[in-house]
Amino acid sequence: KLKKNTQKLKSIKYYNFALGNENEKKFIFINENNNMSSSSLIPFNFKSNSIIKNYHKKDKLHLLKNKKEIIDIVKSNSFFNKLKKIDYCKIDTQGYEFNILNNLNNRNFSKIKLLKVELMLDDIYLYNSQKNFSKIINLLINKNFKMFDISNIYKNIKDARTLWIDCFFVNTKYYPI
Repeated sequence: KLKKNTQKLKSIKYYNFALGNENEKKFIFINENNNMSSSSLIPFNFKSNSIIKNYHKKDKLHLLKNKKEIIDIVKSNSFFNKLKKIDYCKIDTQGYEFNILNNLNNRNFSKIKLLKVELMLDDIYLYNSQKNFSKIINLLINKNFKMFDISNIYKNIKDARTLWIDCFFVNTKYYPI
């Protein structure tokens, strides 16, 4: 789908693997009911209030048809080593963001000018999203990034609880704020 949507752009490169903190093969858990958009390397939490109470109507998680597939994972640091500079980096990996970021060394962090990270507060995956949220914020602050903006605040309309947000972080080396 990505290749089809970007076929007119000649400078696009495609990589068919996931990033993480180890070179390995791992299962990806796929939500077949929603065009695979909520798929993750972290298993779904079928006891999640969000799934049971159908908080994600458009994602159809209440109809979750779970399938898993083996995929290749490459250490994010190894991949970023090949890049000279990164003007904009978006990481939206359904709870796996910390695993990607925590593997980067200082040199690779210093290449990134602007970083957009999805931060989950929801419990639809089997991991501690609250703890992960704070680990990501602390890691980025310690790597000379500052939060610049919050966008795409996704809320549960039934109780107004924030389920996830997209945060923009700027590298203070490029953008002192």
